[in-house]
Formats: sequence, structure tokens, C-alpha cells
Amino acid sequence: MRRLAHAAVLLIAAVVAPPAAADDKAAAEALFQDGRRLSAEGKLTEACAKFAASFQAEASIGAMLNLARCHEQTGKTASAWAEYTEAEALARRAGEQKTADAAAQQVRALETKLLRLTLRADRPTPNMRIERDGVLVPEASLGVAIPIDPGEHRIQVTAPGHRSWTTQVVSSSATPSLVVHLPALEPEERPPATPLPKPSAPPPRRGDGDHTSPLVFAGIAVGATGVIGLALGAGFGIAAIDGKSDLERQCPQQDRCGRDGLALRDDLSTQGDVSTAAFLVGGVLVAAGATMILLAPSSRSGGEAGAHSGRIVARLRPGSLDLLGTF
Repeated sequence: MRRLAHAAVLLIAAVVAPPAAADDKAAAEALFQDGRRLSAEGKLTEACAKFAASFQAEASIGAMLNLARCHEQTGKTASAWAEYTEAEALARRAGEQKTADAAAQQVRALETKLLRLTLRADRPTPNMRIERDGVLVPEASLGVAIPIDPGEHRIQVTAPGHRSWTTQVVSSSATPSLVVHLPALEPEERPPATPLPKPSAPPPRRGDGDHTSPLVFAGIAVGATGVIGLALGAGFGIAAIDGKSDLERQCPQQDRCGRDGLALRDDLSTQGDVSTAAFLVGGVLVAAGATMILLAPSSRSGGEAGAHSGRIVARLRPGSLDLLGTF
């Protein structure tokens, strides 16, 4: 039964295991061999990248050991120290005691060469984010001396609503222990509020101001012409009235009238018609001129001008001219 159970577990594992597992192992082996070749050729930077890719494809002890050795050769002591530590753990879990002891020996040898960086935040900014070389640094790491590789390192601190802070540090054997104090971030300055534009004054209406409207002058001219017409009508009317007595003498009876009387009668009739027409035209022109003057925009505001505007209506009757107005 035990053998059957073991066989069943193996069968299930074979069925459930993703088909890409064999491909991952093949890729890991190919990358590992390429890394060995590049390392033998002295191309250590390229070789380290191959060993790292090989370990990502398959977490093997050999890939990790070669990656640690490659980083040690390129001077990245902190990276090599961490990778030797990982290789030791992998070897002990796999039961490879000699490999684990060899990796532990390398760990102890590198510990004396490690450079360390301590980040301190005496006044931490709420929700701040700390990055070293673009990698997030947990807040739990504050105050702890963390091994770092030699060279230049960029430290950046950010927080919502605050200005970011960045600094560069250089670790070397001359400065094996660095301490960087992270300052409290300054709040971002809010841009000043843009003042609302003042409402612009409405454009002046036509006729506003202290100047007399042209309509007033036109009304005066039209009214003056009407006055002249009224004067002419009055003149012709008076002449027709004066000539009436002469007509009565020359034509005592309407059916008995000489040639001179007939001519006089025609003249008086014409004068009467001209007088009536002149009165009519003059009255209309006077009314029109007065209307134009009253309706012209005033030099005061539009509201005042509208309040004082008026209307005149001319009404003709037999023998009279009536002017009706509202103001």
C-alpha cells in the first residue's frame, strides 16, 4: 500500500506539474553554461547577469554559488556576502554539507570586508517612502547597519504632499560605516490662488456721455422746416382771406362774374389749397421734430433716458391740427 501511495503521488505530481518546468531547467542550464564561458573569458559583468538569470529560471545551488563568486570578483562584497549566505541555506536544505560549509567559510571571510550604511529618521514624515538606488527600503531597516556594495548610492525620500529629498553617498574602504540622517520633508507650497477677474464695465451705449445726440439736431431741423411750413400756410391763408372781399365786389353773385372775377376766384382757391397743404405738412414736420428730440438718448444713463422718453401723436381734423403726447 505504501508503494502504491508513493506511485500515486508521483503520478499526480507529473500530471499537475506545469509543462514549462522542463523548459525552465533547460533554460537555466543553458544560461549557467553561458555564464561559465563568459567568466572564463573575463567578461564578469555579462557572466553575473547570466548566473542571475539562470537562478531565476531554476533556484539551483550551483547558479547561486557562481553568482556569489562573480560578484565577489567584481568587488560587490555585500551582494556576494548575501548570495553566499543564500547558497549555504540551499545546500543545507539539500543535504550537501560540504557545499554548505564552503559557502559559510566565504560568508565569514567577507564579513570583515563589508561596508555598511545606516539610515536614521529622527523626525519621520508620515507615509514616507525611502529608496536606495531605486529599491524600496523598509522602515524596519531604519537604524540598522545594512551591508552595501562599494561605490556611489542614491537615497531618496518622498511623501504625499511634501517635497522629495535626495542625496548621494559614496561607500569605500575609507568610510566603512556611513550614517545618513533623513530630514523631515518640507510641505509643498501651494500655488497662490488666482484672483477672480473684476467684472468689466459695460461698453458705453450709443448716445451716452455729455454729447448731444445727432437725433436732437435732426429733430430741430425737421421742426424748423415744419415751422416754416406753418408760416407759409398762415401767409397764404391771410392772403386768401383779404382777397375774399375783392371777389365779393367783382362777383356779387356766383353765376354773374366777369373774367377778372373768375381769375381772382381761381387765385383765391389756389391760395387756400396751398395754405391748407402748408399747414398740414408744417404740422406733421413740427410733430416729427418734437418726437425726434424727445426720443433722442439723453446724456444721462440709459435707465434715466428711458424713464424720461416720450411719445407725440399728430391728429388732423377739418380746420385744425391736434398734437397729443405722453412724457
